[in-house]
Amino acid sequence: MRGSFTGHGVSGWRLPALALVFVAMVLFGGCRALEPAPVERRGLESEAVPEGHLRVKSGETLYGVAWSQGLDYRRLAEWNAIPPPYAISPGQIIRVVPPVETPPAPSGPSKQKPKPTPAPAVGQKTGGKPKSTPVVSQKAKEKPTTAVPSVTGGEAPKPAPVARGWGWPVFGKVVQGYRRGDRTRQGIRISGPPGESVRAAEGGNVVYSGSGLVGYGNLIILKHTNDYLSAYGFNRKLLVKEGDTVARGEQVAELGQAPDGDYLLYFEIRYKGTAVDPLSLLPSR
Repeated sequence: MRGSFTGHGVSGWRLPALALVFVAMVLFGGCRALEPAPVERRGLESEAVPEGHLRVKSGETLYGVAWSQGLDYRRLAEWNAIPPPYAISPGQIIRVVPPVETPPAPSGPSKQKPKPTPAPAVGQKTGGKPKSTPVVSQKAKEKPTTAVPSVTGGEAPKPAPVARGWGWPVFGKVVQGYRRGDRTRQGIRISGPPGESVRAAEGGNVVYSGSGLVGYGNLIILKHTNDYLSAYGFNRKLLVKEGDTVARGEQVAELGQAPDGDYLLYFEIRYKGTAVDPLSLLPSR
């Protein structure tokens, strides 16, 4: 009886233990089976970037990319078939140069038409000596046309006036002016004490607020109209974010320090993607 009881007791202990182990294996195995398979990453960072393109970095916007490349944001969006509100994502490769248009192929071999034989002049007999007629040059027949100046070769388009005008973003001294054609002087530098209020020169929408554009420090870009944008660089602190709407004179940042150590604001205005002289739009003082 004792041996039988003991054997029964051993079996009674071992069977539940084995059952527990089995249940645990089923449960944990089932959990793993229910876990979603890892998503295969395509390795965007390793994808080669074709010439004339760039890879979007984290925090970049289409407006910011267009600004850094000196392009009109609408043209950049058109090249890449990006519809409004012009959203781009990190890792995306976008074109930053105009696409090359391929000329249409000829439909077939061109056949040269024979030149028509000129008909005899009125009053002139066939086979006789032709009468001399005054020769009129083709240029004389053509009416004079007014020459249209070319705007190619980096020529800046003539800015159209903004309806409500502009205001000074800060009231310091202009320590560096705009110089046309110089990429290092596409705006003006206005000195001021650190932390001074930087205000919107005109009402608009914040389309960039960050520090991702090299050479501008903490930067804010405002879109005023479809043609006009303005930028405020080297700020100590940014007080607005992308998507905000600001009014003329509203504070958007605090004046900061340029890389050379001077406390100033870098201010730039662009018309259709091209930098123009801010002093031509700001009120005199």
